[in-house]
Amino acid sequence: MYACGLLFANKVEIQSLKFEAYEERGISIFTGKVSIKKNEDMMFADKVVVFVDKEKQIKKFEASGNTSFVLHMEDNTSFEGKSDQFIYTPGTGELILTGNAKIKDVTNAREISGERVILYEKTKVAKVMGEEKKPVKLIFEIEEEKKQ
Repeated sequence: MYACGLLFANKVEIQSLKFEAYEERGISIFTGKVSIKKNEDMMFADKVVVFVDKEKQIKKFEASGNTSFVLHMEDNTSFEGKSDQFIYTPGTGELILTGNAKIKDVTNAREISGERVILYEKTKVAKVMGEEKKPVKLIFEIEEEKKQ
């Protein structure tokens, strides 16, 4: 549930209706029906800003507006998620989803949601924060022993 393999790819394809590059600032802006694809992994948003360092290595992705993703892990688990916006930092493996954040483990029938979800890829830790009127929600299935 915590790996974001999409953004550590050999070949990443980004499509959008508009593209702006500000090389001296290390910023690329994709707007309008943005899709990011690597193998079977996909991310979607209305706008994605990509930040790179002087060596052209990706420092951070910021996505906003109707963000969603589908990720397929090496262990054959699949995840779907959505939020109002997300920030992903490849160097630290931190993914921050804010605003109506929801992540579903399709393979294991688990789901978490809250106003803000932070996933730490390297330590496999998740933190979920809710609000007074929108508490954290965790949904999962349990197997019960059959009584004879």
